[in-house]
Formats: sequence, structure tokens, C-alpha cells
Amino acid sequence: MFEEEVDGFVIEEANAKAHREAVFRSSVIFVLVIVAAFFIAPFISYLSNDLITPSIAFMVIYLIDFFMIFIIYRYFKEKLFRKYLEEYKRKSQKD
Repeated sequence: MFEEEVDGFVIEEANAKAHREAVFRSSVIFVLVIVAAFFIAPFISYLSNDLITPSIAFMVIYLIDFFMIFIIYRYFKEKLFRKYLEEYKRKSQKD
């Protein structure tokens, strides 16, 4: 997108900054879902009339969350990379 307008250092810097923030944000979401699973799993067991035990419900939520984290990370990284690249572009135009 901006490859021809900015140098390689700016792209690497924006990529590194986006990676750090995306890892942090996706990790926070991962932990929040795991904490929520402790409250959701017994409720799922109650709704299924004990056909699904809370431990199985928790494991299913954990597996879904584990695979979902990669999708969330890629979304945040792409979004933040564009944001930081445009920010660096604006700074270079001011100079």
C-alpha cells in the first residue's frame, strides 16, 4: 500500500509496534474468555440437563478460544499495522 512511499525501516518499525500491541490485545482477550468460561461452563451444563459436564464444556470453550486467538491476532496486527504506517507517513510529511 505505502511501500513505494516509505522506506523499509518505517515498515519494519510499524510492523514491530503492531506485533507487540496485537499480542497484548489478543492475550487479554484470551484470558478474559478463559475466565468467562469458568462461569459459562456450569451454565451450559445446567441448560443441557447434565448431558454435557462442566469440564467438557470448559474444554470446548478453551479449544474454540485457542484457535480463535490466531484469527484475532491477525485482525489486530493488520489493523494496527495500517494505523502505525499511516501515522509514520503523516509524521514524515510534516517534516
